[in-house]
Amino acid sequence: MTISLSRPCPQPAVTSIRQLLRIETHETHQKLHHHDGFARLAAGTISRANYQKLLARLLGFHRPFEQALSSPPGRSILLHEDLLALDVDAKRIAALPDCPAIPLLTTNARRLGARYVIEGSVLGGRQLARRLDHLLGAGQEQGRQFLASTELPSGNSWQIYLNDLTSAPTDRTTQIEITAAACEIFTIFEQWLAGWRASAHD
Repeated sequence: MTISLSRPCPQPAVTSIRQLLRIETHETHQKLHHHDGFARLAAGTISRANYQKLLARLLGFHRPFEQALSSPPGRSILLHEDLLALDVDAKRIAALPDCPAIPLLTTNARRLGARYVIEGSVLGGRQLARRLDHLLGAGQEQGRQFLASTELPSGNSWQIYLNDLTSAPTDRTTQIEITAAACEIFTIFEQWLAGWRASAHD
């Protein structure tokens, strides 16, 4: 799989790193909102087979991403458990392909930028989790733990992330490094998910 990163991430003159991240990642963020799998989730129309395929694709991103962050498995475990709950065999889960394009995240600034992509998705994921009653049944948590993010050990991961972000150095070089990493990971995530295709009969 070839990941294209030819378009450089622009750097407008704004002072807040959170505002800068929001502006720079807006275009790719909007593309993800219109991703066919997420659109079907939001509409409450995704089939079981397509939901399995979407979770498998997400796992293929989160496994190497957590390794690149040198963080303990968190969301990848939830995805694994969701797939098991959807009757996907453990051997098949282990054999699912991983995204080969996750870059090295060797500095605190790059790790902060990369985390923005994932931590910022929690609220939207919880909204999507509520749209799965037609597949899983009302009140059934198994099968949607990843989207609901209720079992993550860090608790309010978004607030923890914002605290880390506001504690980062405010010099221009660090801001550029944080933002560039966020743009890079967002692009890789969007292009990896573009490999998801709905089943022809669904």
